[in-house]
Amino acid sequence: MSRLSFADARRDGAWWGHVVENAVGAHLLSHLSEPIWQVTYWREGDQEVDFVVTQGREAWALEVKSGRPGRHSGLRAFRARYPRAHALLVGGEGIPLEDYLARSPADFLHNPQVTL
Repeated sequence: MSRLSFADARRDGAWWGHVVENAVGAHLLSHLSEPIWQVTYWREGDQEVDFVVTQGREAWALEVKSGRPGRHSGLRAFRARYPRAHALLVGGEGIPLEDYLARSPADFLHNPQVTL
């Protein structure tokens, strides 16, 4: 909940980033609710990944970008720690947010189009 208008929310980069990240997380949880999926996050020191999705032995790290250019050092650190994991970038230079939200996340996890 916010008292910001849509235009004001878009102008506030930090706020908009939280809104977009929450939308992606809600989309993950809504579509990957079966017990075979697990949705968490990862953090070690100052390195973090917005979402980690696992299914059996498969793992995907998802970084969400709201349009502002940013670092991907969390994804690189995660992949260094878990080299068999896949990495996906949603938004920004990755999978367009509109495309991601229009389909099941499983479509992108099993057939990654934009990976790092």
